[in-house]
Amino acid sequence: DQNQDAAADHRLKLRGALDAKPEIRRMARNPLMLTALAIVHWNDRRLPEQRAELYESVVGWLAKARPREGRESADRCLELMGALALGMQEWKNGHRVQLGKDEAAALIADEFREVTEPDRFSRARQFLSAEEVDSGIISSIGSDIRFWHRTFQEYLAARKLAGLADSKLWEHIADDARRYSTEWREAMLLLGGLIHSRGRGRVDWLFSQMFQSMSSEATLVQKARCFGLAGAMLQDLAPVKYALPADLAERFAGMRDSVMPIFTVEGAEKVHYKDRVAAAEALGQAGDPRLRMPWQEDYWVEIPGGTFLIEARKADRKEPNYDADARDYERFREVPLTAFKIGRFPVTVWEYERYLRDTGADRPG
Repeated sequence: DQNQDAAADHRLKLRGALDAKPEIRRMARNPLMLTALAIVHWNDRRLPEQRAELYESVVGWLAKARPREGRESADRCLELMGALALGMQEWKNGHRVQLGKDEAAALIADEFREVTEPDRFSRARQFLSAEEVDSGIISSIGSDIRFWHRTFQEYLAARKLAGLADSKLWEHIADDARRYSTEWREAMLLLGGLIHSRGRGRVDWLFSQMFQSMSSEATLVQKARCFGLAGAMLQDLAPVKYALPADLAERFAGMRDSVMPIFTVEGAEKVHYKDRVAAAEALGQAGDPRLRMPWQEDYWVEIPGGTFLIEARKADRKEPNYDADARDYERFREVPLTAFKIGRFPVTVWEYERYLRDTGADRPG
């Protein structure tokens, strides 16, 4: 049957697209996201490689698939969702992923400028009440509201920022405490991809602002934060082949040269222990780039093949009569080893966390 053949072909190609990237595999674990990814792949015959473009396809489809009669248009829906997401990211008492419905309505009430001010809150409440039922973007939990997927909030907040004028955009992320925080990391990465779609020059501007925000007296910790975030953003932009212009690339390389030596024996000797720890923590929070940057081949050290002597112990340590002090070895024996590579740096908590997410491995108890 022709339809069955087409379905089988689509399933095979979709499986390949889902397996192509760890980020997409993680998204596909959510049934709603898997459905959206399957439909985007069916419509476009591909899944976008750049994450911002991928999320635009997913939330765009969700907005268009919802009932339209008497409802806001798909574009208007995403605009309002962006205002809600940004408000939750910037919540006065800290980042929020869940909000009371009245609080959420208050965040977007001013977006309904077509009605008089007294009616704006009720319009916002009506909009949210309709969307939480069937939009697939937000959902209701008792008297609260939240986004169906955590990254929907981060993406839509970044989308809202990307639509602002440069000066207004920077006002929202000028504070180092916000820009380099864990809660804002994904939004910052997605922001890079979103503004790239509006032109490379705007991405140049964003990196320039980030680099200029550091004074000539910037501490090692400040450099580590900036370098870590910039490195993660560059990696996220790799699918669109973005590269820093020469002057910014030189500034970025300077930060790398001042930060990365804290992970070498020679470099660590020149930096106080407390400063090294603080810089490493800052780098890890912003995004440790050691495994993700173009120079990642420097991370691996090749160990040549050969033979290795091991000791075969005669007695078993578990036996009750085993004499631990006797050191009674049966003999030495040679074990052949093929060449292999080992990481230059110790595995970090961030890397292990990423391994667990990418492989789905169980977390140790």
